[in-house]
Amino acid sequence: MRILLVWEYYPSYLDDFYRRNPDAHRLPFAEQNQLLLEDGFLWNAYLVPEFRKLGHQAEAYVANAAPLQAVWARENGIGGSASRLDILREQIRAYRPDVLWIGGAPQLLGEFLRSVQGYCGAVVAWRAAAGGELLDWTGVDCVLSSHENFVQAFRRMGLRSELVLPCVDPQWASECLAAAGQRDCDVTFYGTLNVALFANRLKLLSTVTRHVRCNIHSDRWRWQRRPKPLGSFLRQFRYVPFRLRTRFAPPAYGRELMQLIAESKIVLNAHVDSAGGLAGNIRMFEVTAMGALLVTDACANLAKIFEPEREVVTYRNPAAAVEKLRYYLRHREERKAIARAGQQRTLRCYNSSIRAGEVLQIFNSIAPGA
Repeated sequence: MRILLVWEYYPSYLDDFYRRNPDAHRLPFAEQNQLLLEDGFLWNAYLVPEFRKLGHQAEAYVANAAPLQAVWARENGIGGSASRLDILREQIRAYRPDVLWIGGAPQLLGEFLRSVQGYCGAVVAWRAAAGGELLDWTGVDCVLSSHENFVQAFRRMGLRSELVLPCVDPQWASECLAAAGQRDCDVTFYGTLNVALFANRLKLLSTVTRHVRCNIHSDRWRWQRRPKPLGSFLRQFRYVPFRLRTRFAPPAYGRELMQLIAESKIVLNAHVDSAGGLAGNIRMFEVTAMGALLVTDACANLAKIFEPEREVVTYRNPAAAVEKLRYYLRHREERKAIARAGQQRTLRCYNSSIRAGEVLQIFNSIAPGA
């Protein structure tokens, strides 16, 4: 089977990657692409070598990495006037995948997807955020998601949808742990902050930072500039004091992020509001894989993923989070025991080898005989 993953990465991450690797844009496409994928920004890239081990041809392209795509265009005789989507279309045409797995970016769906349907077999998409009902899913054979509520929403729309949790590559995690320094940061939070999508996260951090020192790594504060919807527009002003008193550390990505986690005793997690109280974000698996204690919201389905209070620690409200953070900062051995159990569970159950096998079962069911 020929498998092609096409994803778009955060522009802020790509800026950071090329800053850390100033000569990367001079490398041939294959080398530059490998360097980008090995930096570990997105868990899906871990599956590519696993697919290959199982006898399949597999590649992953970062569609919005401009230096990378420009090199591919030059190597393949594509004129300099070609747009980003023109280059991607030619890549798909050249590769002719039996399964095309695309991120849920709107620009990769709809009209663009229709333009490449003659060049690929089955199409799988990924979506783990709200708003899926507003997108054009024409031509998509299956939508994968890490949250059951999104899976059920897609099924109600008449789409096939399957639950797939994120994963980690144990070897990659081991390399990041080996490169990390001492675990001397008490509490870390990393992730996006805005009222429209993460009101619960802001409420949590606003409370926690008044009582516990917490290093917050976030790319930028995102204010809602338009008054509609009015509720979230007005609600954001209650967080002005939190914003004014809080110093945000620069975001960390890829290997740098994993090393940051490895140097933290505790990492605080809060799911996106649209997850509907269900667990499944990548942070849970990153944190536990790196041996930090995960303190996360007490989601209804969490016990299906980790054993609460034995492999991870949960909170039901911001005040409870403060109590848990204080307790486990004081009780070192208990903290380390839970963190170690969480790490063992992730490396045993949520590794890239297992996940690749699960994903391939889905691919085989929609592209039989490929």
